[in-house]
Amino acid sequence: MERVTLCDEFKCQVRNKIIAYFENGKLRIEGQHADPLARKKENWKSDEFEFHYKFSREMTEKLYNTLKVESGTEDGFMVLMARYFSGDFGDVKLRDFCEKHQIEFEFQTIVKDE
Repeated sequence: MERVTLCDEFKCQVRNKIIAYFENGKLRIEGQHADPLARKKENWKSDEFEFHYKFSREMTEKLYNTLKVESGTEDGFMVLMARYFSGDFGDVKLRDFCEKHQIEFEFQTIVKDE
């Protein structure tokens, strides 16, 4: 299974890890965020949460084709994902890109219990 790490950073006590992969031809993105201040800021029970993006097969294809047009290349899907959506705010860039191009996805956030 082809996987790409979009973010794996630890700065100022905040840990972000985001990976993208395919499951049955559908794009999946999973992220973990650990921020000791999140407990206070968001009134959560924990300082960790996970998030998941799920794209249908149709939206996965639309995202890839749109990225190819935007980039002007025929690079592979995961190469383009890394180029466009890597780093601290890559998931925010992804959301903005999808909204701009009417690419739908499911999104879920899970706050870890202690």
